[in-house]
Amino acid sequence: MDVAKNFSKGTLAASIDETDLSLDVESGQGARFPGAPFNIVTWNSTDYPDPADAFHAGKAEIIRVNTKSTDTFSDLVRGQEGTSAIPHDSSGKTYTIICPLTAKVINDLGTIILIGLDSFTGTIAAFDATGMSVEKDTGITIIGDTGDSFNSTYVKVDDDNQQVTITRQVILTGLPSSDPTIVGALYYDAGTGVVKRSAG
Repeated sequence: MDVAKNFSKGTLAASIDETDLSLDVESGQGARFPGAPFNIVTWNSTDYPDPADAFHAGKAEIIRVNTKSTDTFSDLVRGQEGTSAIPHDSSGKTYTIICPLTAKVINDLGTIILIGLDSFTGTIAAFDATGMSVEKDTGITIIGDTGDSFNSTYVKVDDDNQQVTITRQVILTGLPSSDPTIVGALYYDAGTGVVKRSAG
């Protein structure tokens, strides 16, 4: 997931065409942006103060920045998130660059909903385990209550396989010991040691 930074905004220092894989912002403006990688929106702000209007006119581009060095953004991947690589080189025009909330940022966040005994396993692109508890030599990071307590949420991150598993443990008390024949009701089957849902 990309690192975000508030109010990341700058101006293109020199024109670029649709094939350039490096660009410069004005001196000192690189510090306004987060560490790479991140996506930027670039557009002609002289003619289109609102980047959304520039996009609908085919005059805005989202660019992936993979390397940032002072005021130089390089290793660019052009035409991201449904935009096309276009030149930003009209004489006398100002080209603004921002690092906004784009669809990629929202999609990267994802949503996990934990209900009852459900468990979720999904793939992640990267995970920073700094400050977490790590099982030695396994590539496994554990977050949350890992003791014998009940009603806990466990998060296990397998750094080697880039997977995260989130499990909600719930202890149910007072369940009937036989099928109550009520549709959807839970009961404890003593014969199998399993909590089941009644079919009615």
